Amino acid sequence: FIVYADGYPALIDVGVETYTAKTFSSRRYEIWTMQSAYHNLPTINGIMQKNGQEYQAADVSYTAGKKRAVFSLDISKAYPEEAKVKYWTRTITLERGKHVTIRDSYALGEVRKDLYLTLMSWRKPELEAEGKIRLMNPEGIENLRPVYVYYDKKMFSVDFETITLEDSRLRSSWGDQLFRIMLTARQTPLKGEFIIRIEQ
Repeated sequence: FIVYADGYPALIDVGVETYTAKTFSSRRYEIWTMQSAYHNLPTINGIMQKNGQEYQAADVSYTAGKKRAVFSLDISKAYPEEAKVKYWTRTITLERGKHVTIRDSYALGEVRKDLYLTLMSWRKPELEAEGKIRLMNPEGIENLRPVYVYYDKKMFSVDFETITLEDSRLRSSWGDQLFRIMLTARQTPLKGEFIIRIEQ
């Protein structure tokens, strides 16, 4: 998913680098932009989503009205067996003019490694308070309202990674750098639910 605010991207899909022979080879998933850990997705038991037609989401639904749009799907089947995920239902709700919520409800067969969520951003993140991340306005763009990401501070710790862009195709879209927000679960129960809210 991607989120725009005031006509500018806040949470993004990075896109692909300049095409090379590697892009079309069996090693294409060594390229970071091809990996789910650099998309707005969970990494479950240390396992990313798997490539291949058999790895795809299920139970997809979408409804939209004047006040609200809701998109829901079970992404568990996009992960290989070693992720040990029974179901992972992600529901994205746009409350028009108010906020976007990401609600993840899941069940795991077992817990082996960390669970973390990635959010990719064009805007530099700053931890304004525990549970509240401010996405700063991009350089050279003024008069934008700030964008905030709210998360449960009791459930997650947060880290930020700055990614320096070297590829010309990505630089033409995003400039010199992008930012990766990683929300790591403090504990991982076998069954749970959490909500992330994005608003201005």
